[in-house]
Amino acid sequence: MVDVFCTKYFHEEEIVTLATLQATKQRSGEDLMEYIKRFRDKALDCNDHYEEKMLVEICMGNMIREYRVVLENLEISQFAQLLQKAQKTAQSVRPSSNKKNTQQAMVVSTDERNRKFDGREYDTPPPLPYTPKELDVLLDKWSADGVFKLN
Repeated sequence: MVDVFCTKYFHEEEIVTLATLQATKQRSGEDLMEYIKRFRDKALDCNDHYEEKMLVEICMGNMIREYRVVLENLEISQFAQLLQKAQKTAQSVRPSSNKKNTQQAMVVSTDERNRKFDGREYDTPPPLPYTPKELDVLLDKWSADGVFKLN
């Protein structure tokens, strides 16, 4: 009952890491300027401090391909420059609606039926590359702040 109460009334703030930023992609149909502003706002909440140029490169790398091709060849190292050049680019470039360019989500089946993998059928999924004990050791290496440390 305590867990239900806490999840309803106490919301954890999202911890923004470099991995979170790398996973922040421009959505299909999302305006280029809106995407850049959304990414920049998320980057400002990042716990770790990175150079703005690196964050701008990640932002451009996660754009729809038609915009990225134009902007990545320009010398852009700040979000202010990116917003200025993106505004001009958005007016002249229109992303294609070709379904081949859109990303597809991978579907994972959890039922116990035969699964296809590389054209072959398996009664059970392929074995994990680690034993449960090795996996426990790897997971124990994660520090409290979520950073994986190799010794």
